[in-house]
Amino acid sequence: MEQIPEKDILLSLYRLATSEGIKLYVVGGTVRDFILGRPVYDIDFTMFGDAISFTERFAKLAKAKAIVLDEEQKSARAIFHHGELYMDFNTIRGNDIIDDLKARDLTINAIAYDFNQLFTSDEVELIDPCNGIDDLNNRIINLTSPQTIVDDPIRMLRVYRFSATLNFTVSDETLSLISTLSTLLSKVSVERIRDELFKILDVNNSAKYIKALDNVGIIEQIFPEIIPMKGMTQNEYHHLDVWDHSMLSLDFFEQQIIPDSLQDYSPEIEAYLNFNIVKGRNIKSLLKLAVLLHDIGKPLVRTMDKNGRIRFFDHHFRGAELALNIGIRLRLANRESKFISDIIGYHMYPLSLCTDYSKKHVSQRNKERYALRFVQRTEAECLAVLLLSFADLRATK
Repeated sequence: MEQIPEKDILLSLYRLATSEGIKLYVVGGTVRDFILGRPVYDIDFTMFGDAISFTERFAKLAKAKAIVLDEEQKSARAIFHHGELYMDFNTIRGNDIIDDLKARDLTINAIAYDFNQLFTSDEVELIDPCNGIDDLNNRIINLTSPQTIVDDPIRMLRVYRFSATLNFTVSDETLSLISTLSTLLSKVSVERIRDELFKILDVNNSAKYIKALDNVGIIEQIFPEIIPMKGMTQNEYHHLDVWDHSMLSLDFFEQQIIPDSLQDYSPEIEAYLNFNIVKGRNIKSLLKLAVLLHDIGKPLVRTMDKNGRIRFFDHHFRGAELALNIGIRLRLANRESKFISDIIGYHMYPLSLCTDYSKKHVSQRNKERYALRFVQRTEAECLAVLLLSFADLRATK
C-alpha cells in the first residue's frame, strides 16, 4: 500500500464495503502501476451491484464529490481534494471477476486483486487470467482477444498510447490484428480518437509511435488527407516524398525543439511550449501535430514546369485551410484549430526572410524592418512558426 495515497480514505472504504457485504476488487491500470512501481492517483474498483449508488454513499461518507461516468454501464467516480485523487467504481461485467478481466482491452490491464486482502492478509493474491504479469515483466503489449477491438475499436489507439507511455513493445500478433481491423476506427467518435492521439503526441518521442500507427494504417484513418502525400516526389531541395519528409520533420523537431541560437531562452521557451491552451493539450503537442501536417497542402498545388521542375506554389496557404478543417473535424477548440492553421500558413515565412537577408543589396535597416514585419504578422505564434520552420529545414537536403 506504500504507493497508495490517502490510506485513511481506503480504510473508510473498506469499512463501508464490509458493513454492506460488498466485495470490491482493485483492477486495471491501478494494479498495473502498482506492479511497475509507478505512483497511483486514480484507483479503479469493480464490484457486484449498483456501483453508482455505492459511490454516492461512499462519497458522502468520505466528504468527496461523486459523478456518474456511465449510467448504462453503472460506473461512477469519487473525486477527492479537487482532483488530486480519483476512485472509479464499476459494476462487474459478466458472471464474475474472471469474465470482467477477460473483457478488458490489454492483458497488462486485466489483472485484479481482492481489495479486502489489503486489510486482512500480509500478501494480496493477484487474479491474472490473461497472463498480464508475464507481459508486464517482458514489457509487451498484447490484446486480451481479437474481440476486444470489435467491441471497441478505440483500443487500437490505446495499444500505441500504452506502448508510448510505458515504452513497451507491441506484439506481432497484436500488430497483425490491428492492421487487419484498422478501418473499424471509423466507428469511434472523433473526440475519443482525438484524446488518445494527443496522449501519444504528449510523449517525447511520439514520432516513433506515429510511424508505427502509420505502418498499420491507422494514421490515414484519422487524416485521410495524408494519402496523396505518400509517394509524391518533390523538387531538388528534398530527398524524401512529402509524407516521409513530414515524418522526418516531426522526428527532428523532437530531437531538438530549440535551436542552438535560442538556447539562452530555454526556460521561457519551455514554459511557452508547456502552456495548456485547453485542459490536457499544450502548445507543444499542438505544434507537433502542425509539424506533421505542415505540408498537407502540397498535393493540391503540385505543378511541373516545362523544364520538369516541380513546384508547390502557395502550399502553405492551402495547408492552413486544410488544417483548420481538420481541427474542426477533431473537435478542437477554435483557438487550437486557429493556432495550427496559422503556423502552417506562416511556416514558409522564415525561409523567405533568410532569402531576403542573403541578398547583398539589402541594408541592415531593411533586414530589421523585415524581421519586425514577421513578428507583427505572426504575433503570438511567432516562436511556434520559427520552431516548425527549424524542423522543416533540417528535414530537407
